[in-house]
Amino acid sequence: MNTTNIFDDYQARLNHGTFFLLLSLLIQAIVLYVLIFAFTIGHRNILRTPQNQSLFILLIPNFLQLLFSLPQTLHYLRLNFVSPATPAYCTFWTFSNFSLNAISEFLMATISVQRHMLIFNSTVMRVRRRRILLFNLPLLFAIIYPTTFDFAVVVLYPCDGTLWNYTSNACGLMNCFFSNPVLSMYNWIFNVGMPAVVNFTSDAILFIRVLMQKLHAHQRLPWKQQRRMAVHLFTMSGLYIISWIPVVVIGTMQSIHYSSALAIIRRNYVTYFPSFVWFSLPWIAVGLLPELRAWMMKPLKCRTAVVSAGDASVFQNTYPLQVA
Repeated sequence: MNTTNIFDDYQARLNHGTFFLLLSLLIQAIVLYVLIFAFTIGHRNILRTPQNQSLFILLIPNFLQLLFSLPQTLHYLRLNFVSPATPAYCTFWTFSNFSLNAISEFLMATISVQRHMLIFNSTVMRVRRRRILLFNLPLLFAIIYPTTFDFAVVVLYPCDGTLWNYTSNACGLMNCFFSNPVLSMYNWIFNVGMPAVVNFTSDAILFIRVLMQKLHAHQRLPWKQQRRMAVHLFTMSGLYIISWIPVVVIGTMQSIHYSSALAIIRRNYVTYFPSFVWFSLPWIAVGLLPELRAWMMKPLKCRTAVVSAGDASVFQNTYPLQVA
């Protein structure tokens, strides 16, 4: 058996294991997303607070990733090749993947910055004009800009379709605009790297500000409210930082100097890191929303109460009370 056959066999086994891992995570994540959206529809008052609005908006692009991008990845992992092997399919796959990931990253970066305002200057949100300018419009930009940019460079950018690799996940991510060094570097630095840096920097500054506010008792805001919103942010953005930093580092290195070894690492391992956000975010939402947890546990508690009542009835019928 030559080296190529050994590598192909290893790749097939790796794809097979990854397929079942992602499939199991997909099933539980879809169930959680559906429960969260059902709860939100029935309890719209939960969206009155800006932090809950942000969380709900953030859930949407990650849910769409599970509906569009991940099934394509699972299809590839099952077959060990891209099917249908056409430029149009690869273009749609990479566009949906790039745009939804970028939207998710930009939303998280925007939420990280806005959380400072919600914690330390929440009165700003009471003025409708300021709320639109400082809260609604930045979130809207975080959705429109990545979608427009990726549509331009992935769909509209001139491409003959000969670069696609139909034996690699996401067609090898061989979009033609990556051959343009300026566009490629801009994409990695501004669209992928900058949101992660903003997340990390905003978290660090927020931690210092909250700590300083707690130490200066005469200037302190309600600590319970501060702590809850800070933990809310640290949990979400920490997940993004852990998932995206390896992607940013390796992607930037590949843009500066291509390495086949790094390409293999990126293709087989690092490319799946952002999916941790898709799978984990609904669990974080459940942990951060006590009303949601109570709603999810209600059927279980009702069932437990019914079973307990039934057991008590059986016990009384079996062992009737003796009257002296």
